[in-house]
Amino acid sequence: KAPPLVLAGRTDHRARALAATGRVFLTGRVSDEELAALYTAALALVVPSEDEGFGLPAVEALACGTPVAAYAAGALPEALEGAEGYELVVPGDLSALIAAAQRLAGSGARPPGRTWNEVARETWAVYELAAAA
Repeated sequence: KAPPLVLAGRTDHRARALAATGRVFLTGRVSDEELAALYTAALALVVPSEDEGFGLPAVEALACGTPVAAYAAGALPEALEGAEGYELVVPGDLSALIAAAQRLAGSGARPPGRTWNEVARETWAVYELAAAA
């Protein structure tokens, strides 16, 4: 049996129609703490956007130890470069995205989670490098 799909945040009529099937759950708006708990509990985060900006949800999920399947679009390839536990596929190839999500979710492997202090230190180091350039 496939695990449920959880959609956090704002949704539209299409998501609400899917929720009526009982296999999709809508959380509505969640706090930062609730979002971190959702990431941590998830088998994988799927980012189906073909026009992704920075890709903060993918970075947050990896920081929580949750694998990410996404299209190689926008800034995601650069934002995730060097991280572990993600798979990028050709934008628009839904079959490849589904397969990547299934592989990641079924592998049981989790990227190493990090504390917010570790993330802050790494972010600060990047800022220092940028300021010195």
